[in-house]
Amino acid sequence: MSDPVYAQKYAQGAPRGDILGKLKQAIDARHTAGLGGTYIAGGSLYRPKSDNTFGGVEYGYETYGASWLSQHASLGLFATESEGFLATDVGTRVQLPTRLTPFAGLGLMLGGSRTVVSADHDGLDNDNDGRIDELNEMKSKIDEVLAVAYPELGVHLWFNGNWRTSVFGKYLFTNLGDQKDDWLIGGQLTYYYRPGLSK
Repeated sequence: MSDPVYAQKYAQGAPRGDILGKLKQAIDARHTAGLGGTYIAGGSLYRPKSDNTFGGVEYGYETYGASWLSQHASLGLFATESEGFLATDVGTRVQLPTRLTPFAGLGLMLGGSRTVVSADHDGLDNDNDGRIDELNEMKSKIDEVLAVAYPELGVHLWFNGNWRTSVFGKYLFTNLGDQKDDWLIGGQLTYYYRPGLSK
């Protein structure tokens, strides 16, 4: 792989006949300690006790404090036609130091949602068309403030020393009761680099 720590460790490589050594080299991802990188993620938020389905994206940063432990923080936006949900997300994950590995994690989210409601009797020109309280006039307002804790399970796959893809499932326990508890199923693509070295 292209990471300098990995390249130095396996500069000579395993001998041709050393099958176990070749296998170890192929799956080894202990070089991840000290890496940091930016990611994009997307997923679907499904409410099992209603028919609402959300889609969304996240942009964030993830860092490896150890080869088996990472931390991440992101800003995410999920939306339907009538509701939006903006949140910050921080969490930690544990995984094996291998190129293909399951992982488990815990995290917290804090944010809020906006909804569109009728505004044809509020005495305001909400759509700035010069008319007040017209039929079917709508306005956006803050609907809910959310505090969320979640457990997470997923799988990482390293393509090389810099690129990693992940799939995950998070179950979101909210402060609004089980009517609002949600499954978030999604994927993540991360580009890593070693701070202090050229990207």
